[in-house]
Amino acid sequence: MKIHHNDYFSIDTINNDVLITVQKTGYPLSAFNNVLMEFPRIALEDFLSLKTAITKADCTQQRIGSLKEEAECWIEEDEMIASIQVNMTEKDYIEKKESIQTKINEMLAAKGVVFGIMEEAIAGLSPMKKIIAAKGKDAVQGSNASISYKERPERKPTITAEGKADYFDMNFLTEVKEGDCLGKKTRPTKGESGKTVIGREIPGPSGKDQEFVYDKKTIELIDEGENSYLIAKVNGVLEFINGKISVGPHLIIEGDVGYETGNIEFDGTVTIKGTVQRGFSVKASKDIAVHGELGISGCDLIESYDGDVFIKGGLFGSGISKVVAAHNIFIKHAHESTMVAGEDIRIGYSGIGCMIIGKNVLADHKKGKIIGGVIEAEGKVISGTIGNKTEMKTNIIVKGFDRSEVISKVKDYRNRQKKAELALKDARNELARAAKTGAHSLHKLISEIADEMEQNNREIKSLLSLLDTKGEGEITAFHGMFPQTYIQIKSARKLIKMMTRGTVYLKEHSLNFL
Repeated sequence: MKIHHNDYFSIDTINNDVLITVQKTGYPLSAFNNVLMEFPRIALEDFLSLKTAITKADCTQQRIGSLKEEAECWIEEDEMIASIQVNMTEKDYIEKKESIQTKINEMLAAKGVVFGIMEEAIAGLSPMKKIIAAKGKDAVQGSNASISYKERPERKPTITAEGKADYFDMNFLTEVKEGDCLGKKTRPTKGESGKTVIGREIPGPSGKDQEFVYDKKTIELIDEGENSYLIAKVNGVLEFINGKISVGPHLIIEGDVGYETGNIEFDGTVTIKGTVQRGFSVKASKDIAVHGELGISGCDLIESYDGDVFIKGGLFGSGISKVVAAHNIFIKHAHESTMVAGEDIRIGYSGIGCMIIGKNVLADHKKGKIIGGVIEAEGKVISGTIGNKTEMKTNIIVKGFDRSEVISKVKDYRNRQKKAELALKDARNELARAAKTGAHSLHKLISEIADEMEQNNREIKSLLSLLDTKGEGEITAFHGMFPQTYIQIKSARKLIKMMTRGTVYLKEHSLNFL
C-alpha cells in the first residue's frame, strides 16, 4: 500500500514493513523529518538504508522501518506503570478520537491492566506524546521501632531569672526512684501492601525492630499495648555503662561525713547533703556531690575514680585538702587546696593559694579570681582577674598543644565513630532477627560498641575544647592580670610587671597579647 509519493521517492508498506523507492537525486536528507511528522506511524529503523537509497536513487525498494500501530501500549518490567502513545497527526486523531479511545481501553484490558487507570490523562492525551495511562501503588514499609531513654542533663550552670550563670545550682545527678520510667519503645508497625497495574499484590515490609540495651539487674521491661517501658527496680542514680542504661548505686549521706560515718569509700555515686569534716575523706568510683551551703573546711581527700566532683559551697583546705576527679571538678571557691582533674576545673568565684591541675581551668569571667598558687592547664586558663593588688605571686602554666595534631586526632575519632555507628546498626538489625539463643552474644557486642562510641564522644568533646583555645595555649583575664603574675605557655615565659587586661596566647613560639 502506497502511503506517500513525491517527485523524488515513494513510500509503500508491505506486511507492516516500510519501503522506500527513490527515483531522483537531490532530496535533502534532513527534509525527511517532515515526512515522519506527516506519517507518525512510520518507525524509522534503518537510517543507513534511507541515506543510501536517497543518495543512489536507483529505483530499487529499500526497507527503512516498520509501520507502528495507531495506538501503542507498554507495561514496565516491574508492572508499576502502563504507558500509551497515539501515532497519528492531530487532525487524524480528532477525526477518529472516539474509536481510538475505545481501542486504548481494549489494549489496556488485553494486557491485563486493571488497577490505577488514569482516565483523565487518557481522555486528555495529545497524539505523538507518550503518557502514563495507569500507575501502580507502591508498598509502604511500616514504621521502625523507636526507642527513647531518660536523659542525663548536661552538667552546665543554671541560668537565673537575671540571665546569669549559676554554676552551683546544677542538675549534677539524675536520681532514680523505684518504679520510675527510664525508657520507652514504640514497636514497629506492619507495612501497607501495594499493587501493580495488573493487580498483583506487593507485600509491604514491616518496620525494623530495635532492642533495649539495659541492665536487667536494676531495670525491668514491661509491655503495655503497642509500647514497652523500662522501669527502675531499685533506687539510685541514672547511669549509662558500656552502652547500657542502668540504675547505679547511690549512697546518700543526709548530714555530714565525720565521726558518725567515718571515712567513706563507695562503689557508686555519693551525695553528701552536709559537709566533709576536717580530716575525713570521701572516695567513690562514680560522682561525688557535696551540697552543704557552708562548704568544706580541712577535709583530707575527696576523690572520684571515674566521675566528676561537685562542691556547692567551696573548700577551705588549710594546705591539707585535696580534690581529685577522673573527669571534671565544679567548685564555688577554693582556698589553700589541691585540685586535680582529668578534664576541666570550673571555679565560680575564687581560687586562692591553690595548686590546680586540669585540662582547662575556668573561673567565672566576671567574678572569678585566681590569686596566688600554681595553676597548670593543658589548653587554657580563664578568669575575671589573675593575681591581686597586693601583687601576690601567681603562677599560670599552660602546657599547650599542637593544633594540627589535635585536628588529626579529632578526624581519627570521628572516623572511628562512623565505623562504630555502622557496626552498631548492623548488630541491632541482627539482634532483631536473632533467636533468643543467639541474642546473648549480640547484646554483649552492642554493649562493647556503645561503650566505644561513648569513649569516642568523650575524646572528641575533650579535643574540641582544646581547639576552642586561641593559638596553641591561652591565658585570659577579662579584668586584668596584676603584677607578679608569672605566665608560661609551652616554653614561652613572661612576668607581668603592670596591669594587663585581655588574652595572651601562643602563636609561632611567641606570646601574643590581645
